[in-house]
Amino acid sequence: MFIACQGDLIARILQIYLRNSESTSVLLDELACLVLPQVASLKSKSTTQELSHGFPTLCSSTFHSWCRVLHEENLGNFNKMIKQALKTTSQSGVAVENVMDEIVKSVNVFVSLTNICKIHEKVAMHAMAVKYGGRFIDAFLKAFNFLETQFGQHGGDIVKMIKELQKATRIIQTICAEAKGYKRTMITSKIPATKRSMERFLFQVKALLEHCSNVERCWIGNLKHKDLHGHVVSS
Repeated sequence: MFIACQGDLIARILQIYLRNSESTSVLLDELACLVLPQVASLKSKSTTQELSHGFPTLCSSTFHSWCRVLHEENLGNFNKMIKQALKTTSQSGVAVENVMDEIVKSVNVFVSLTNICKIHEKVAMHAMAVKYGGRFIDAFLKAFNFLETQFGQHGGDIVKMIKELQKATRIIQTICAEAKGYKRTMITSKIPATKRSMERFLFQVKALLEHCSNVERCWIGNLKHKDLHGHVVSS
């Protein structure tokens, strides 16, 4: 009970810290891409590693709470940015550049948080990745109209961003496949909704690239079935 209450308190403090920062997106990017990867896995007891990042409340026992808050805040921030993007298509180039930069940051945060599942292999962490994976992809789908209008000028950046996002979707697909094999119900209950979201994402990516005549700039194909550590396994 104490650990649960402690986790809730830390989550609330982290939420306040993020929402009152000078730039929530910059702080999210720093925490997800630079700070969290420094934390030792739950299998490690290294106190030195747990304190080297400068956040005493971030350790193996609070890691799940941190990831959950970062997922939530990144998703909320991203949804706000998508609404802004849909109003920005006719605005100045500077406004468009700012929106593109913010979208890239949110994608990087999501990819980094998902990638952490390669190290932190607890079922609760994987279930969280599947849950927020579907929700983030749903939000990203709303940005496709904006991305299509900007493809002529920012095509290279958009393709690069989509490729990064695909890294996360592949990790989530691997988690789902392994969860089905091991009958991890905490994860499998979240698979149908997330799978539908990723199927829509794949369809939209293909449609975007075909419409913009840049199919060659982003390769989408059948991949070998690999586990989270990159080892090829039988399907």
